[in-house]
Amino acid sequence: MSIEDVKQLSDTELNIKLCLSLDEECKTHKGYPDRVIRGGNFVKFPTRYCYDIAKAREAQAKAIELDAERYVNNLYNACYGFERPDDHSIDELNVTHLLQATPRQISGAAYLTLKG
Repeated sequence: MSIEDVKQLSDTELNIKLCLSLDEECKTHKGYPDRVIRGGNFVKFPTRYCYDIAKAREAQAKAIELDAERYVNNLYNACYGFERPDDHSIDELNVTHLLQATPRQISGAAYLTLKG
C-alpha cells in the first residue's frame, strides 16, 4: 500500500485501519462497516485519528517507536505528494512543513509505517 492508496481511503476507513493496527482488542463489525467492536460485543465508532490531533499524535508515537526513519519518509510523502529522494536531506524548511502536518497526514503516515 502506498500513500496514494491511503489518500483514497475515507477518513472512517483510515480510522478503522489504524484502530485495528493499534488496538489488539479492536475488531471490525460485519453489520456496521463504519464501526468497531471493543471488549466483546460493544459496538462503537473508531477513534477519530484523522480529526483529533492528540489521537493522531498517539498513532505517530507508535509509528516512530516502530520505525522512525520510515515514518518520516511516509510523512514527507504525505505532505509533499512525492517520495523524498535518497540524496535529499531534510532542512529547517522541510521540518517546519512536516510539523504542520494535518491529523489526516499524520494518521496516513502512521498507518503506512505500522502496516510495514
